[in-house]
Amino acid sequence: MPLHIGWADALSACAATFVFLLLFYAAGLMGAADVKFAAALALWLGLEGMLWTWIGASLLAAVHSIGLMQMRRWTGAVRQRRREVPYAAHLATAALAWMAWASAAR
Repeated sequence: MPLHIGWADALSACAATFVFLLLFYAAGLMGAADVKFAAALALWLGLEGMLWTWIGASLLAAVHSIGLMQMRRWTGAVRQRRREVPYAAHLATAALAWMAWASAAR
């Protein structure tokens, strides 16, 4: 385990993340691959790390969305798809930042 999280904590974080984000999938707000990626990521990060990763990824996604809206406004482009970038990309970026921070704090 990269962050020295016990198996029980890792599995409970995985299950909690999967169940929680499954609600977002059921509402049509996330893709199934994003939910599965987040659950696998929770095995490494644990519940606390996953919480901070989810907050960071949500902030990254918000900034990205605002940037896309501004770009479309300036260029007059029309949105072609519902999801431009999978949420897993934002999760991965936030997870790398969390792991670097957590490793440096040890």
